[in-house]
Amino acid sequence: MKNDLTCGVVRDLLPSYVEGLTSPESNAAVERHLSGCPECAQLRTALAGAPEQAAPEDAKEVDYLKKVKRRGWRRVAAAVAVTVLVFAVGVAAKLFLIGTPIQTQGMSWVISTDVPGQLDIRVYSIWSGTACRQWETEQEPEGIVRVTCRQVLPSPLSNSGDYRAVLNTEGVNAVYLGDQLIWQGGVEISPQIDRIYQAQTPYVGDATMRMFNADGSEGKMCGNGVRCVAQFLYTHGVPKDVIEIDTLMAGRKTLHRKGEGLWQAEMGHFSAMADTLPAVGLGAGPLVHAPLTAAGKTWDAACISTGNPHCIIEWPDCDTLPTGHALAAIGPEFEHHPAFPEGVNTEFVYIESPTSVVMRVWERGSGETFACGTGSCATVAALVLRGVCPRNLPVDVHLLGGTLSITITADDDILMTGPAETAFVGCVEV
Repeated sequence: MKNDLTCGVVRDLLPSYVEGLTSPESNAAVERHLSGCPECAQLRTALAGAPEQAAPEDAKEVDYLKKVKRRGWRRVAAAVAVTVLVFAVGVAAKLFLIGTPIQTQGMSWVISTDVPGQLDIRVYSIWSGTACRQWETEQEPEGIVRVTCRQVLPSPLSNSGDYRAVLNTEGVNAVYLGDQLIWQGGVEISPQIDRIYQAQTPYVGDATMRMFNADGSEGKMCGNGVRCVAQFLYTHGVPKDVIEIDTLMAGRKTLHRKGEGLWQAEMGHFSAMADTLPAVGLGAGPLVHAPLTAAGKTWDAACISTGNPHCIIEWPDCDTLPTGHALAAIGPEFEHHPAFPEGVNTEFVYIESPTSVVMRVWERGSGETFACGTGSCATVAALVLRGVCPRNLPVDVHLLGGTLSITITADDDILMTGPAETAFVGCVEV
């Protein structure tokens, strides 16, 4: 390449030349030009980052850029530090000042009515890591008083969580601690329900029931238990004629009050299909007449699920219905039969008439019991499928503990009606 490059061309090539992006021929031409042009050589030196050889103006510009760069990093660092500080202050304010609405599972309370016309309410925190601020007692419509606070971490700005309020009962229908009903109609609602049947919060409206067998295992559903929970709620602050109770595995049950201590429960649908029990080796179902060999004999069994699995056996004679030692001798053979991998409840039934039967029951996990609500429902459902009992008419099931009335509707829904009475009152330390 001839040395015919002008200053303009060289200055255009210099950025690529300095970065090493030009060809060897171009490099040679540029260098020949630089050897004879001091101005272009000086520009090349400035672009190459050699301030000691740069012109004073170029050196000043480079220094300025470096200062701007350093100043930018300082500003970024300062912004990050401020952000972290603001976040830390916000977290501290949330934990120690603002807190969260009161959580009653960490609180206990005592209500005294020693002074006529007054409620003396004392609230205690049972968690050592929780304190309270901003206690307030608010009067709401319909005679409702609500005690609230903010729960925070302990600090000099908060107290231990204890609180006392004295209320005039005139015009007061109910007292809430946060969203938890603690007093209504002269009755204190205990912070815990120390019963095997646990009606869990909320107390007003729906409730949740869990049931445990005698061996400690948890049952899926209990027909008698759900009526007992409804009666307990009715007499302990939920005076409603229709109560809905959620169960562990059998869904929501709606109960209707039919009289003093008398409740009708909507028990939902039943099923005779094997996979709903579950049952194996008996066919897919419906298991209305299923040959089952147990206790040295082959039985004509009906297998029904009503939330719990049941095996129903018709018995020819009322006087010989198995109970006591006789039932204990054969009941476990059904309960632990290989056809029922999760166990089964077994009902032995004598048919007095299409609307009256006598039943004895062996329950899985408990043995012989005085009554079984879901078992009574399963028994009548099985007899309806066998054409023995009618639909849409109540069938009385006579048990050791009393009588239940069971109706199977045209849509295979079950209605169970029976009493719920207080057997005893006590406290359990848990």
